[in-house]
Amino acid sequence: MNIHQNAKTTPKMRGLIVARRQAGETPGRIASALGVPAVTVRKWRARHAAAGEAGLTDRSSRPRQLQLRASDGQRAGVEALRRARQPVWSEGMTASGPKECPNAAKVGLSRASAARIGRPDRKAQPFKPRTRA
Repeated sequence: MNIHQNAKTTPKMRGLIVARRQAGETPGRIASALGVPAVTVRKWRARHAAAGEAGLTDRSSRPRQLQLRASDGQRAGVEALRRARQPVWSEGMTASGPKECPNAAKVGLSRASAARIGRPDRKAQPFKPRTRA
């Protein structure tokens, strides 16, 4: 992993945090000496306790689980609702926000997923100059 130039802690600095903590220094004293929050000191100490030296390396920021794709049947259901002019995302607004839409639940999707699938294609349209009447 590449470490950006503004990183407060590097693997070497994290090792120093762990060594100072093992030497008996308090997290608050270590934090003030190194310019990091005490929470950071405790975090790296806990990661070192759980995984050893490997716990001091950077972790991947890649999501652990990717978004699940809607099945063909769910997509067809949303498309059928859209063609029947049934709302697939909400049934209007209330004072507290959008009303829940039972149509999205009918096809087994969240409101956001149904809206994403039901959105008409937004392909580039050729330019048409407006004429004034």
